[in-house]
Amino acid sequence: MRTLQPHQRGVSLIEILVTLVLISIAILGSASMQVVSKRANTHAMQRTTGAYLSYGLLERMRSNKDSLEYYLPTAMLGNGSLGSTPSMDCAAVGADCNT
Repeated sequence: MRTLQPHQRGVSLIEILVTLVLISIAILGSASMQVVSKRANTHAMQRTTGAYLSYGLLERMRSNKDSLEYYLPTAMLGNGSLGSTPSMDCAAVGADCNT
């Protein structure tokens, strides 16, 4: 049986494995942060595009007040429902659409 030297040099296999595990955890954490960042960036881009389009429509309506009645059909797309009471879904099973 070998005896250990008092001033042994080098790195043991356990230390290398622990280092590889820590590095792999760090790389996986960085990759997940990239995915979350990309998703948040996409959502922000969609909100910005929607705000830009709605602002453009509002400015067109504001500058063309004589033809404002042509924008009325776009407001009636929800059958007059503005969010608090949803419109009746007559395609649902058991829906009473005769009232």
